[in-house]
Amino acid sequence: MKILYLYWLPFLSSIWFGMAPDAVLAQPLQVQATLLQQFNSDDARQGIAVDNDHFFTISNTRISMHDKNSGEPILKFNADSKAGSSQLIHLDSGKVLDGLLYAAHSNYPRSPMQSSVESWNATTLEHVESHPFGQLRAR
Repeated sequence: MKILYLYWLPFLSSIWFGMAPDAVLAQPLQVQATLLQQFNSDDARQGIAVDNDHFFTISNTRISMHDKNSGEPILKFNADSKAGSSQLIHLDSGKVLDGLLYAAHSNYPRSPMQSSVESWNATTLEHVESHPFGQLRAR
């Protein structure tokens, strides 16, 4: 199966990224960037997400909403202090879409592995929904 996977990888990458297979295997694209602003946040450990006016920093069990211009914290969500949120133990990454903040979640480092996508109201940081993917069984 690994041989088949490696054989198909350049082809699948070309479909996903719209590149010719040779370009997929080429050197990484080199870019230059200029740092415009930098902010501190105690929760910037696992991920960050942005909307038009705010950025959200994500740690294992906490999310902070900050003003995008000043960096000042506006709201915080702490799973450790919320009733019914104690199952949130390892948040990771984030995306704001249509007024909701989505974050990947897992029970890492526990086993068997369980994961979900969690969502919050991006204005109030109220936890809205959990979409579990079930348990990953060892092979």
